[in-house]
Amino acid sequence: MRVLLIEDDTYLANGLRESLRHEGYSADVVFRGHDGLIAIHSGDFDIVILDLGLPDIDGLSVLKKAKQINQDLPILILTARDGIENKVKGLDLGADDYLAKPFSIEELLARLRVIGRRIGNHSTSFIEHKGLSLDIKGHSIFIHGVEANFSRRE
Repeated sequence: MRVLLIEDDTYLANGLRESLRHEGYSADVVFRGHDGLIAIHSGDFDIVILDLGLPDIDGLSVLKKAKQINQDLPILILTARDGIENKVKGLDLGADDYLAKPFSIEELLARLRVIGRRIGNHSTSFIEHKGLSLDIKGHSIFIHGVEANFSRRE
């Protein structure tokens, strides 16, 4: 499953990306809401994990615009805004799930599996063998968890 993570906290975003990749997901990260909308518009993502507290545009606005771009794209909100009114508003605007920070990576992964089962796309795009990982959908190669830089042709 190809995941787009829209999260402005660099440390958290990079940690989540590595955790997701370790679990067989292809994960791309953007740090601003506008960049997330561009990625949604031009990308082929199976799910979006969206923070609401973004520096350039409120996450709820990103959610609304993302649903206008692709109404069927599942969006999981991952945010520090944990009040019931924020949860209700996010879900009413089209989010498929809502997880408040701090959170357990195991719970996030379980929620992603649920969404994957619902959309019928829970297979992995990774092929792994002896420390070498090939992400077929993301067109990336990892050697012992570190992304290797190759030209597109290579």
